[in-house]
Amino acid sequence: VTTDVVGAPVLAGPRRPAAILGVAPHGGRLTPELHTHLVRALECGFDLVSGLHDFLCDDPVIAALAERQGATLTDVRKPPTDRPLRFWTGEVADLRATRIAVLGTDCMVGKRTTARLLVEGLCAAGTSAEMIHTGQTGWMQGGRYGIVLDSLPNDFVPGELEGAMLRCAAEAAPDVMVLEGQSGMRNPSGPGGGAVLMLSGDLHGVVLQHCPARAYYDGLEDRGHRIPDLADEVELLERFGTPVCAVTLSTQGMDPARVDAECVRLERRLGRPVVAPLEHGVERVIRAVRRISTDRR
Repeated sequence: VTTDVVGAPVLAGPRRPAAILGVAPHGGRLTPELHTHLVRALECGFDLVSGLHDFLCDDPVIAALAERQGATLTDVRKPPTDRPLRFWTGEVADLRATRIAVLGTDCMVGKRTTARLLVEGLCAAGTSAEMIHTGQTGWMQGGRYGIVLDSLPNDFVPGELEGAMLRCAAEAAPDVMVLEGQSGMRNPSGPGGGAVLMLSGDLHGVVLQHCPARAYYDGLEDRGHRIPDLADEVELLERFGTPVCAVTLSTQGMDPARVDAECVRLERRLGRPVVAPLEHGVERVIRAVRRISTDRR
């Protein structure tokens, strides 16, 4: 057994094509159907990368087959074991970079995609920017800086986040750090990482991602857990002392002909830019972020 770059235990073997488990069932559990597919992937000569809470290295069938095949198993959500976990110190407040988080009203509403578009757009506009990922998918996609939030004991989430931001500042010295949010502030089944990002990341602004066509929290439709009103969510976030500088929309489930009108309606109601990033781009969000950077200097 060896350790990969994020501290996830793996079974050593020669580097081969990897099959990445890119789905996230509720609770992050390994289902029988997924197990069948993973066994088949090993038999076909693939290494495996998984972001599930059920670790492949602990599954007797998969672990034994991987050893016979000389395959590597990488469990991204395993807590780091190669170093002591970091506790929060407050050093993040000394960073020069403007710190923005893309938070959401629920999970799986496109926060990470918007964060990536915002980083790319800022860099293209002449403002250096880096993304701080907080989930396993960000790491799988090659993120240089960040944490796998739900692989960490709660006590160390703020410190590990701060450590990733300090390393980003030391190595890349960006003008802007864009933090990827997790779930929604009031989702009863989610990690609620928004408060951690706002407080422990010492943020200067929030971009709030919302899916207007979604009435209930993902996976909780049968329980009737409604997503709060968007204006109410903005008010809640700003009670933490961090302005919501823009709202971005996931248009999944929306009539394409209604997207522009919905943006206009919400913008009038909320009094801040509202855009659909995939349809409109993020230029107006970039301007809002750059205004925050200018105002604080």
